[in-house]
Formats: sequence, structure tokens, C-alpha cells
Amino acid sequence: MVSAALLESDNRVLLVENLRPWRGKSEWTVPAGILDPDETLVDTAQREVEEETGLKVTEWEGLAYVVHRIFVPIKLQLAVYVFSAASFEGELRLADPDGVVVDAVWASREQILELMDSNVLSDPLLEWLEGPRITRFYEYRETTPDAGDLLRALSSRSAD
Repeated sequence: MVSAALLESDNRVLLVENLRPWRGKSEWTVPAGILDPDETLVDTAQREVEEETGLKVTEWEGLAYVVHRIFVPIKLQLAVYVFSAASFEGELRLADPDGVVVDAVWASREQILELMDSNVLSDPLLEWLEGPRITRFYEYRETTPDAGDLLRALSSRSAD
């Protein structure tokens, strides 16, 4: 399982550039990482933001979306839980102890489309940004590293 954090400021979203040697190129994502033993999903999102960017989330809005990724060629499945930060503090600085994150930017919608080369990463994020702000669930079957076929998209009902 992977936990991720969605941070917004001035109509921009924080993206980090991750080294992906097995892909032969880097990949832009929201800050994210694999759960450590005995760690909760929210604890993981909190830790990853701090480790990768130096920022500290002070309040969480809630679960934004979940992406279930089925990697067909390598017979692997991954669930990514993305939490929306309500507030955060600190100065943006690269601080990843694993050396995976090599850059970070506050990206506009146009930059998200430009930087995120996989629809599996960009589509759920853009739907969240465009609203309504309700929890969503996506399932993708991926046969290539840069694209996935959407199998299912579900959303919670609005509280209205």
C-alpha cells in the first residue's frame, strides 16, 4: 500500500519528481510512499511530505481518492490512498533521505498535464481539482508504464 498527500497553494498543487531507474526516466507525482511497519495511512502521508519536501501538514481535510493499479506485465497490484491537506507550514526544500525525490514544484493545471506523463496519475488529480470535492475510487489496468485503461470510477455521494 502507498499513501500520498495532496497539498494546494494559490491554485497550484505540490508535485515532486521521483527518480525511476527501471523506467529510464523520472516521474512526477504528489508526495507519496510505502507504509512503514506499524504506520497508519495518514502517518505515512505526513512522514512522506516532511521527508520529501520539508513541509509539515498541520491539518488534514480527508481522503481525496484511492487508485487501485493493476500492473499486468509484472503481476503486481498497488493501492494508493491520496489524502488532502487542509493546512501546512514550513518552507519547501528537497529533503528526501532516500534520494528518490530530485525536484519539487507548485504546478498549475497546465503544468500537471505537462509533467505527469501517465493518465493513471493525472486524471484522478485533475478530477479532484475540478470538483466536486468528494472521495473517489479508480481502478486501472496498466500494460505499459505510461498509460492505463480505466476499469472503474466510483464516487461518494455529496453531503448536500
